[in-house]
Amino acid sequence: MLNSNPGFGGKISAILRNRSAIGATIAVSFTENGIRRTVYRDVNSGGSFGASPLRQQIGIGRAEKIDRLEITWPTTGLIQSFSNIAPRQFIHIREGENEIKTMNIRAFPFKCLDLQKNSAACEPPMVGITHSVK
Repeated sequence: MLNSNPGFGGKISAILRNRSAIGATIAVSFTENGIRRTVYRDVNSGGSFGASPLRQQIGIGRAEKIDRLEITWPTTGLIQSFSNIAPRQFIHIREGENEIKTMNIRAFPFKCLDLQKNSAACEPPMVGITHSVK
């Protein structure tokens, strides 16, 4: 992890046209230091050099769980909600299914490039959320 804060990654998949779920809205609500926050992400077609990837990564600060995850699907307008999700994992959610599947994504080790061997600079980046379509 890049830092000690929990991360959350996920992948969503639509079942009709638009299998990449482009246009879907993801809302992640969590409580950090007694303050409830909601972070929103829109799934789009991506960009160059990793900008706006289809796989979503959402940081949740020092929260210990995701209180609520809500996905609004673009083609059907269906709204799905999930509660009490553990952080530090990748999940996959398919449109219309009530099951959250945990994804097994390998971490890639990075060699430390810091000449002074600063431990914070030597840690691999945080992994996050992915989504995909049927």
